[in-house]
Amino acid sequence: MDFTSQEKIYYQWALKEKDKQEWDSAASFLLKAMDYTTTVESRYWYDAELAVIYKHLGKTELVDSLRNRALKSSRPLLRSSVYKAIYQDLLAAGKLSKANEYMQCYINELELLFTSGSRTELFKIEKRYDYTALLRQNDEYRSRWSITLLITVAAVFSLTLLLWGSWKFFRRQKLEILSHYKRDASMLQQQIDDLQERIEENQGEAKNLQEQMQILEKEKKSKEIRIRQLELTFRSKHISLPVESVEAAQVYLQIVTKGTPHYTPAEDRTKLEYWLNISRNRWAERLEKLYPSLTNGEKDICYLFVVGLSFDEIASLLGVQSRSVNRVVYRICRKMGIEQGSKDEFVAQIFRLDDCDTNI
Repeated sequence: MDFTSQEKIYYQWALKEKDKQEWDSAASFLLKAMDYTTTVESRYWYDAELAVIYKHLGKTELVDSLRNRALKSSRPLLRSSVYKAIYQDLLAAGKLSKANEYMQCYINELELLFTSGSRTELFKIEKRYDYTALLRQNDEYRSRWSITLLITVAAVFSLTLLLWGSWKFFRRQKLEILSHYKRDASMLQQQIDDLQERIEENQGEAKNLQEQMQILEKEKKSKEIRIRQLELTFRSKHISLPVESVEAAQVYLQIVTKGTPHYTPAEDRTKLEYWLNISRNRWAERLEKLYPSLTNGEKDICYLFVVGLSFDEIASLLGVQSRSVNRVVYRICRKMGIEQGSKDEFVAQIFRLDDCDTNI
């Protein structure tokens, strides 16, 4: 078998192993095919194929040297495929500027092969080139936007942190002020409670003193009444007065006193009648003889008026209203034969009775 036939067989075996991704076997068969090649252009072709296999095996240094040697080929199709592979690797590695250079080289090689069959591929490459430039521009914009976004997020976070710190600070101040006011309020309340207790204690003492003072005032009034009784007794022509006269004088003094007059009709009426009889020429007996139809209540009005009390004072002493006294006065006038029943006529009749003869 000649060298050409052996070269083709090894090359076919290399392609089969390459399809099965048996990279080591494919590289071995491809090297044997290179040993049997007789042309330089065929060797350049095998260099390009071997570069693809070594790329999968991770032999980067050998890949670059094989590609550079394949670029020495005079066939534009081979060189364009090599430039395309280099462009794809640089694009995958993110080396956009270098990839653009090899992209331009690839386009230049394709221009030499510009036919109706390769026009579609050329358009795809140019579109990919434009897309690559757009991606690069988008990456720049994205980087700028990323930086702007990071700065904005940092500013917002810093402002939020500042506001939160300020809120915590002012809240702590407000809590301290509130606690201070509560403490002051508590102290004031304690002082108020102490003062209230002292006031209650003083009120208790004041109440006791008030009660003692009232007792002393009662004793004083009793003494004053007794003094008046004694004075009346001593001024009398008859030093030795009966008990009835003394009691009658005591009732009279209780009625005409300016402080707190006192009159109990059920108990004091008889004594007051006795006093009017001995001091005003038997005035009560004359009233009874002239107007026997008068009731005890009506007699009380007459007795109290004749000793010098006004109608309002009579109402206050008896504990009734003034109009009640007016009604009683009206009834008294009717019983006395006074038709109109006015107060003036009542007063005039009482004075006439006071001036009547003692032998009625």
